[in-house]
Amino acid sequence: MHIPLNKGMTASVLGLGRSGMAVIEYLAPRGLALCAYDDGEVSPAVRARLSALGVPLFERGEGELRGELVFRAPAVRPDTPRLCRAALRGARITSEAELFLNLCPARVYAVTGSDGKTTTSSYLADLLSHTGRRVYLGGNIGRSLLPVLDGMTAEDLCVFELSSFQLSMLEARVHCGVVTNISENHLNWHKSMAEYTAAKRHLLSLSEKRVLRAGLFPREDAVRFSTEEQADYFLRNGVLCGRGLALCHESDLRLSGRHNAENLLAAAAAAEAFVTPAEVKATARRFAGAPHRMEWVAERSGVHFYNSSIDTTPSRTAVTVAALSERGHRLLVLCGGREKGLSFAPLTDALTRARARIYLFGEAAERIAASLRAEGVSYTVSGSMEQALCDAYADAERGDTVLLSPACTSFDAYADFEARGEAFRFAVGKLKEK
Repeated sequence: MHIPLNKGMTASVLGLGRSGMAVIEYLAPRGLALCAYDDGEVSPAVRARLSALGVPLFERGEGELRGELVFRAPAVRPDTPRLCRAALRGARITSEAELFLNLCPARVYAVTGSDGKTTTSSYLADLLSHTGRRVYLGGNIGRSLLPVLDGMTAEDLCVFELSSFQLSMLEARVHCGVVTNISENHLNWHKSMAEYTAAKRHLLSLSEKRVLRAGLFPREDAVRFSTEEQADYFLRNGVLCGRGLALCHESDLRLSGRHNAENLLAAAAAAEAFVTPAEVKATARRFAGAPHRMEWVAERSGVHFYNSSIDTTPSRTAVTVAALSERGHRLLVLCGGREKGLSFAPLTDALTRARARIYLFGEAAERIAASLRAEGVSYTVSGSMEQALCDAYADAERGDTVLLSPACTSFDAYADFEARGEAFRFAVGKLKEK
């Protein structure tokens, strides 16, 4: 549905994180009368930027939303009272993602899923770069594409990662929609697993082409991928295959773990109109991973440090722990933060199988500890992430791997998982040789 952007019209932005500020930065120079709202207290930097743009600020839940358009940040539920009141008076409730996708002239490949969507998006952008066209990567992956929108053309390609929050009210069409998988996630925001699943499935109704993991929404017409069963794109005897062609060997992947083979298969299925097996192999060998996803940071006294701050669910951490434990090194794993209302059973199982040592921090430490105690698994409660790192390093021996894979969000102590990952990198950088 078209979003009108008429000079002089009034619009509100609710939620002043990365998404909300991107909307304001894009619309303010276009002559809209904007009002900025946040339920918390904004930072001095945000306050200064709004003042420079001439945008009035209402923080700590103050004020009613104004204007014909209201842009909600992804973390704001659509049924919050202020949004409902605005909708009842006739305002259109929309979002940064909707705004971008309505205006984007490029062909859009949208990627969502409970796990693997960032790596799949990154693989897909790398594959599409073989076309020689300009390729843009953004969305939930951490970068708004509104600042570069005016330079895009119909010849460009865009990979856009979408969260369930963004999908909940999305109406814009995309060329291709990819759903990597669905497992319990964000149940502290969604009212039920059914609501969460419906948000993910909604992408299929917006997509001309659909790419799905085998077995997911079986009645949907889609290109299927899997490392466990026969599909359009599959793994057989260590070889990644697509449409009957060998694409590359599993050993070609620079990223370890069977889940990364599946991510590459999903990306290859989405990009099949543009890429050859040789180009899939080139991407497999070249792509070293997204920042904060199983990212090697440093080595100190023979101990290796990995940052996987993007692991914000127990199932995601379980996959990372399994992948790194395959290398035969002892793992010392840092877990904690703010939970999402999910079961920690998958995490406990993975840590037990890997015989990992566990260091807990943040708000969720006691809940994780309770799950570990129930299975007789020992752990250390360290308080902060930085203290957990120091405790793990003190216990580590040459050849061990210290892994930040929190299984929780960062919002008890950091602005986002990127900030947490950067703090981990900085803290590792300060460690002395033993």
